[in-house]
Amino acid sequence: MRDEDVVAFGFRDEAQARSFGSPAIPRTIRGFNVERVRKLGIRAAAREALQRLKNAPEGFWIHFDVDVPDNDSMPAADNDVPGGLSFGEVEETLRAMTFSGRAAGMNVTIFNPTIDPDGSLAQKIVDSIVGGVQGIR
Repeated sequence: MRDEDVVAFGFRDEAQARSFGSPAIPRTIRGFNVERVRKLGIRAAAREALQRLKNAPEGFWIHFDVDVPDNDSMPAADNDVPGGLSFGEVEETLRAMTFSGRAAGMNVTIFNPTIDPDGSLAQKIVDSIVGGVQGIR
């Protein structure tokens, strides 16, 4: 996979990642942290991300880390950094990505089911994904 075919969207844990020794996102990968997404607006940021992905030879894959939504609405992720996207923003982003016709698939990660004994948080994730992909043919 080429760096120019990768977009990191909605992250907010750069300082925390550095404190654990994780490398910064390379300059060759387009990054849209939460601050940038909010500054541009969710629709404009999603359009800009899609523009970056337009030349990906086989389309693109969506890797959805459940720690992208805000901790208050998604405490079943092992990341305590405040200020993430709302589920509405996640759904709108997924809708833009899937309606582009270039999304080849998606995986969902970083969900901790031990923090969700009644399954209500898992249901929020499923609802956002379904809302984001409705209308796909």
